Amino acid sequence: MSEPVRVQLDRGINFSAPQDELLPGELRIARNCMYLPENRVLAKVGGRSLYGSMGAAVTGLDAVRFRSGSQYLVGAAGNAYYTGPLSSAGTFTARATGLTTVGRARTVYFNGTDRCYTADGVNQLRVWTGSGNMRVAGLTRPTAGTVS
Repeated sequence: MSEPVRVQLDRGINFSAPQDELLPGELRIARNCMYLPENRVLAKVGGRSLYGSMGAAVTGLDAVRFRSGSQYLVGAAGNAYYTGPLSSAGTFTARATGLTTVGRARTVYFNGTDRCYTADGVNQLRVWTGSGNMRVAGLTRPTAGTVS
């Protein structure tokens, strides 16, 4: 087996020079990589540029982590709120549908209740426990009792 060829790319990106006039170690274009502060070594950028679809323009996207260690992206698009586990699958599941067109949404995690809350300024505040569907936050309307 042959040894891999190592090329030192430690001179940064040079947009001004034509491709055939670059000095050794210079780059013309660099995708999915970056130079770290005070470091001349080219490093891969973490993360993803594409992660599933919510079927409409995204109006909010936040990451939450529950006590169990489970991590999710909670997003808003169209007339629904969605969640997706932070994994390589990149799939979203609708957790609250039939909403009025969602405004700019934000989701916050509250450690005291181990729940996340999503608000968009248009629809009622929703709460999610990390499984199942989101529900309206707050007290529910009492039902009429029976007298015997």
